[in-house]
Amino acid sequence: MGAMFAVAANNVPTGLVDFFHGIQVAITFALMTNVVQFAWWTRKGKRGKPMTHCERFGPVYVLMVSTCLVMVQPTCMLVISSWGINNFFFDNQSNPNALVPNTLTGWMIQVFCTYVGYILLFVGVFWATALHKKIARKWAVLRNGAPARNASITKKYSKTSTGEHADENVGGWDRVGTNKGDLWGTLFEDSKTESKETGLDAPLVQS
Repeated sequence: MGAMFAVAANNVPTGLVDFFHGIQVAITFALMTNVVQFAWWTRKGKRGKPMTHCERFGPVYVLMVSTCLVMVQPTCMLVISSWGINNFFFDNQSNPNALVPNTLTGWMIQVFCTYVGYILLFVGVFWATALHKKIARKWAVLRNGAPARNASITKKYSKTSTGEHADENVGGWDRVGTNKGDLWGTLFEDSKTESKETGLDAPLVQS
């Protein structure tokens, strides 16, 4: 199968290959820099306990390093194809049909730039959004029935003979079981509830 793809790749016009190398660089750079901007605004607007500069913007720096590392390989391929430089990712003499780098330089870039870059990308995103903490809390609630930290409480108003009565025990994590134990279905349940009660979907008159 690999030989078939290699033969097909050898029959592709050189200009088309160069064009897609440029497209790859542009798309990768756009995606990575957008992730960095997302992390910046997320951490900049974060409220709560006081944080040092590194605690607040640490994930942004991690994602900036990730962007530089991930961009190394596609940029090298673009430069090689554009200026006709010897392709240091592949040794065509030993294996002309190789689909992955088979030189020392190619493997170093593949492992320490591309792979490490994507690992840092996941670390930075999880750090910026605290997604690992949210998943852990939801998992604890679903599996062990442990009390959740910072569980939101919504008020349910009911008409009685004495007027409106606010039930403080309704909402928050009490509704976790409504999605039949689906972890992802309940991950952002609180934000959905809040948007319904205070956002554009909020009713004009409480019932």
